[in-house]
Amino acid sequence: MYRDTPLIGGKGLCNNSILGDPLPGIAKQCWCEPWETLPPFFVSVEGPTKLKSDCPEGKNVYFGAYKDGTKVLDFEGMVKQGKYIFMKS
Repeated sequence: MYRDTPLIGGKGLCNNSILGDPLPGIAKQCWCEPWETLPPFFVSVEGPTKLKSDCPEGKNVYFGAYKDGTKVLDFEGMVKQGKYIFMKS
């Protein structure tokens, strides 16, 4: 999924209310990709963390599965799940 509308005014949170819910009933996490030449970094588990305070404006944010069963997923594992939201912060 892709959210075409950028997050506005530093109010973007790592949660379903702003981002939508790509995986109902499953805990999610946010990752930031501020530079295309470096891998994304973990921002937070789904919750009240403000994305704009941790991810530079206009950069890529991914919101997807936090766990696969009991295993916490890294970025690559989350992307392999195939259900996540991608947007610009």
